[in-house]
Amino acid sequence: MKIMRLTVRNVMGCRDVDWDVSQHSLYVVGGRNGSGKTSAIRALVFALAGRSGVDDWPDCPLMEGEQEGRVRVELSGSDEMQDRNGFVAELLFERKRDGSVKES
Repeated sequence: MKIMRLTVRNVMGCRDVDWDVSQHSLYVVGGRNGSGKTSAIRALVFALAGRSGVDDWPDCPLMEGEQEGRVRVELSGSDEMQDRNGFVAELLFERKRDGSVKES
């Protein structure tokens, strides 16, 4: 199984990330400090592991001032898992009227 694409919108330090890594076996993430590199990788882990699988889940993963955000991870299929079609893991964040964030 392989990550094919990562899309992150308005989560922690990521305003708009869309990485298509389907044609690569190695992907180097570079950029200036504060550009969202770590946030993008953490968002990937959040979508795959969920709140219960992450020890340092942020109090508010949604980017400040935004009403909604999402992380979408597209994965390839795997013969070992008897699934050749792959699947998508998606995590959505929505700010409620009281300011708290709903996750789905």
